Amino acid sequence: MFIVLLGWLYVLLMVSITMPSLILGILTFVLGGLAPAALLLYVSGSKGRRARQRRQDAPSPDPGDTNRNGPDR
Repeated sequence: MFIVLLGWLYVLLMVSITMPSLILGILTFVLGGLAPAALLLYVSGSKGRRARQRRQDAPSPDPGDTNRNGPDR
């Protein structure tokens, strides 16, 4: 997925270089390339952020507890 994203940013950079004015080129690159890329990276990273938050919220095991699998049956 990242190679596609890099390809898309490269194409948009080439397109924005050919724009008739500097402002239009910058706007084309930012609105057509950087904004969608940032949104894509944010959405694709949400699963990792959610898992990291769950790990932080989970209680850590007691270091003195030798029975880590729960009570015996």
